[in-house]
Amino acid sequence: MSNDHINPEVQKDHLGREVVVVLVNNRKVLLPRIKLTGKEIKAFAIAEGVPIQLDFVLFEDLSNGQQVMIADHQHVAIHAHQRFEAIDNDDNS
Repeated sequence: MSNDHINPEVQKDHLGREVVVVLVNNRKVLLPRIKLTGKEIKAFAIAEGVPIQLDFVLFEDLSNGQQVMIADHQHVAIHAHQRFEAIDNDDNS
């Protein structure tokens, strides 16, 4: 019997990296399970078809209902079930 523990929330991408599913604007996005910058998170989301732009403002939705802004240069440790929201930075209101 193997001592390997299989985590069904972690998958492997075509490069063999561990990836997890997160939500960006309620759309599933596969991200490598490493630290990524806010800009990198948005770039991965765009590559997977989420209709956002790199200049959008990124927020992480916390389990307590609050949101924390993630700057483009700020690193975030990625894990399964994280939720992010990217909104247009254009404030014409």
